[in-house]
Amino acid sequence: MSINVENKHLTNVEEDTIGEVLNISMGAAATAISIILNRQVTITTPVVSQIKKEKFEYKSLEPAIGAEINYTKGLHGSNLMIMSVADVKAIVSILLGETYVESSELDEIHTSALGEIMNQMMGSASTALATFFNKGVEISAPKIVNPHEFYDDFFSKSEDNIIITVSFKFVVEDLFDSQFITVLPLEFAKEIVNNAMNLSESQVVEQSNEYKDNVTGHKQINSPIFADETTPTPKTTPKPQ
Repeated sequence: MSINVENKHLTNVEEDTIGEVLNISMGAAATAISIILNRQVTITTPVVSQIKKEKFEYKSLEPAIGAEINYTKGLHGSNLMIMSVADVKAIVSILLGETYVESSELDEIHTSALGEIMNQMMGSASTALATFFNKGVEISAPKIVNPHEFYDDFFSKSEDNIIITVSFKFVVEDLFDSQFITVLPLEFAKEIVNNAMNLSESQVVEQSNEYKDNVTGHKQINSPIFADETTPTPKTTPKPQ
């Protein structure tokens, strides 16, 4: 399905809508990680930005790893989730019962484990979206990618080279205090907004409250990820004890 994107940017209301929808889906994903790790997971209310594709960067997460999520039912599009390799290795090391060793690369075993983690995370996220939109939402298995190699192809069809970034502060108890970024083509962001706008205000409140009432294992706090628009919050990744 193709959305007519006459307006090359999101309005303030549409930005807020994307933030609310991603807050729900990524909150569910955070709950999945919390259950997997048996640790408290905290994410902030998301920060939504609209930028030119060529101006997007994620230096604070380098070296980084990405996961492409394709929606196959209910929504039609894909997004890219970008995380720090160090954070991913810390999570995977716990699952594999390994001693954490800081490294800029993931081997085949770690990549496979990450794929399974992402599958559970995004499965929970799509279920949350299905509840919110009150219709079936399904995804294909997330594909682990190198963001640098994948980026240009992923956004080659983005309208007017505008992309939408949604950033979350991401804290795992006794593991790291970091962040992750979800990136969407403008057209897909517009489709999400259109689906949300089809809900009445009472439905949105009801669905949001239902989600919040059933969330366990993680908490969300209302604080920005960045101190200002240009300076990221310092990132630390302490080694697990």
